[in-house]
Amino acid sequence: MPFGSNNSSEIKSLLSFQPFLMTLKKMIAEDIPGAKSLYGDLIENLEENTELLKPKDDQESLKKNQKIIDTLCITIFPPASTRNETLYAVTYPFGLQNIYASTPFKKLFINSSDDLIQLPDDARENMSLSGLTLAYNLILHKFYATSSLKYVTFIYAFHDPQSGPQKMEMKLDARFMDVKKTDPLFLLPDKLSFDNSITAEELKKILPLDKFLFEGVTIIDVSDVTEREIISEIKTDLLTINSFSEAVIYDNLQEHIRLLIGIKNIRIGITPFFKVSDYFLFSEVHAKNSLLFKNPGAKKEYEQVSKNCREFFKQNSCPVFYEELTEENIKDNDYLPYYYEEGVRNLIACPLINDTGLLGLLEIVAHEPGELKPEHLAKIEGIIPLFTLALEKSQENLEVEIDRKIKENFTAIQSAVEWKFTETAFNHIQQKQLNRNAKLVPIRFDDVYPLYGAVDVRNSSVERSGALQLDLIDQLQMAKKLFAEIKNPDQIPQLIEIMSKTGKYLELDAGKWTADDDITIHAFLQEDINSFLSRLKQDKPALASGIDTYFQALDPERKMMYKASKRYQESIDEINDTLSYLVEQEQSTAQKIFP
Repeated sequence: MPFGSNNSSEIKSLLSFQPFLMTLKKMIAEDIPGAKSLYGDLIENLEENTELLKPKDDQESLKKNQKIIDTLCITIFPPASTRNETLYAVTYPFGLQNIYASTPFKKLFINSSDDLIQLPDDARENMSLSGLTLAYNLILHKFYATSSLKYVTFIYAFHDPQSGPQKMEMKLDARFMDVKKTDPLFLLPDKLSFDNSITAEELKKILPLDKFLFEGVTIIDVSDVTEREIISEIKTDLLTINSFSEAVIYDNLQEHIRLLIGIKNIRIGITPFFKVSDYFLFSEVHAKNSLLFKNPGAKKEYEQVSKNCREFFKQNSCPVFYEELTEENIKDNDYLPYYYEEGVRNLIACPLINDTGLLGLLEIVAHEPGELKPEHLAKIEGIIPLFTLALEKSQENLEVEIDRKIKENFTAIQSAVEWKFTETAFNHIQQKQLNRNAKLVPIRFDDVYPLYGAVDVRNSSVERSGALQLDLIDQLQMAKKLFAEIKNPDQIPQLIEIMSKTGKYLELDAGKWTADDDITIHAFLQEDINSFLSRLKQDKPALASGIDTYFQALDPERKMMYKASKRYQESIDEINDTLSYLVEQEQSTAQKIFP
């Protein structure tokens, strides 16, 4: 039975163990240690049983030779893997008829009455399209000597009655499959111009599938990638978010974290501690999804609560976990009673921290003690930096809006009174959300006579942004150079995607980068490339030297390139130190003129 009802039904295929036999013989011929003693008797049994080596589409011979087939399949799947949680199966080529499967695979996917693999309609459609891609990979590999992979993967949604919604990755493996031309009159094109963008539908016009026959077996390997896919979806949501007040995005994030942790009855909150010009900003809009500021007392004392949290997490930068909040342990910290009053009895508070200090809290709570456990901390550890970046972006957007409001309505201001302008601009932004006709309140300082001097470094923000972009470009170029040294990159699927993104970012005009571009590229380098290279170093020891050189070029604390930004910061520090020294020297003279 074909994978799907459409495309893959065009594929002509027969079951055969001949490709399997050839692979085992090749392993012995290459003198792979242990291959002869392990597979010698099996090869002999196969060659004696010629019925299994003849291509067929019936099941009668399988039933008569089930013992040999089981022995064959065990060479692919060690017995331990079939007993545990791994999901494997061997099927007819491009088919859903099962030949051999692990116990967990049978429980989830196989109908015991007809031994057919059962999948949702959308998964079968994906399987059908993937089957087409795999078929053409085999054709191109055999007849055009391309480096096409002998497997394809796709992801689909799966509902486990016990675990709930999951994301599964299905891998279709054709390593034990061969393809032949069936029509002697059909001439293969001498030269075939194609690239990775060519689709299976386009190839069908050049290489009709009815001119080929596929013989062998398909190996199906299924992995639970729920956690990986959820983290990817969280990352996508956070990189496109403008504010945590966006209801749809926030609801999505809450559902993602519920799935990631595996508990339905939890809530998440985002409590921001925005501070501009040393002034704590509280906004009903920005704190809309805060669980801490749901408490009226915390909201009323937001400035003190913000200071207390900043002070506490300045000394304790790790997430705080309370398996049970009680009247006794809420005395540990000033902010805990507010959660307790709101009915929270189980709490994970994750500080979202950047170079300036505490930006906010990611709160995960339950109303029953013990629902959240220490092992859940490990599941959310990878997403905390993503929430930090998103909250940082949210604050930057707010700062830009405040700055624009001030520049539109006031003349140049000095740092000593900047807090007042920040407060007024911020209040007006909030009022405008409630009343489009709200007026900006005039700023007055009664009985105040200013006497001050100030110096600004012209274009410092532009220079800072330029330095950051130089560092990002240098790191991208370093990564690109390292990737170029990897032989057979198409054998490492994730590398192809990373190389593509690296090239795309290097093609951007740095002069037109936005703050969003900076955040996206920063996250790509830190989250994708750095973690990928760490894994690659373990898998490919030959690349260890080049990967070590890459990481040695990064700042040890930031895990990012920091050369241009460091030069910029050092120059600003030198200017500030020089001017501070000059002011101190002139202070005594100034005091004599006007004490």
